[in-house]
Amino acid sequence: MTALIEGSRALTPTIDESLQARLSTRLAARVNLVLTQAPAGRDFHEVGASLRPRGRMRSVSYALPWVAALGADCAAVGVDIEPVDRAVDERVARFVRAEGEPPLDLLTLWTIKEAAYKADPVSRDFTAYVVTGDSCHSPSGKRLRIATLTHQVLRISAAVLPDPMHPTPEEAR
Repeated sequence: MTALIEGSRALTPTIDESLQARLSTRLAARVNLVLTQAPAGRDFHEVGASLRPRGRMRSVSYALPWVAALGADCAAVGVDIEPVDRAVDERVARFVRAEGEPPLDLLTLWTIKEAAYKADPVSRDFTAYVVTGDSCHSPSGKRLRIATLTHQVLRISAAVLPDPMHPTPEEAR
């Protein structure tokens, strides 16, 4: 897995190959996810900045002590991580859930929309990002591919905006 980290300062990723493969399959894009725990006493922003997953586009998320970085060769990418036991108050629903969206739990919906926002940051109004199956439609009219997985104690959501100039082999057919 260290091949996925370019220029990292001796941080050992705790992600496994099967998780990365599942995320890439669900996004229909080759993504490189690096997940690590910030060592005690080390600034977590510094840890995030030191992670260098392969890819033209990169995104970082923090859920202390965890730090995740996602890289991909696409137009845009976003990642969000949260502890699976994080309680999201139901009052938050009106700021996150859009009319007609699938009945996802609030934590999953939150992480999807945070990842989508990072990939296409056009509005802080999360209800403007509408989840439909394996996609999230942003307020700019772009269709982002989304995927959510649970790994150990974390919910991991990722969003990618395919690059029409560099299609995946599946898109080129």
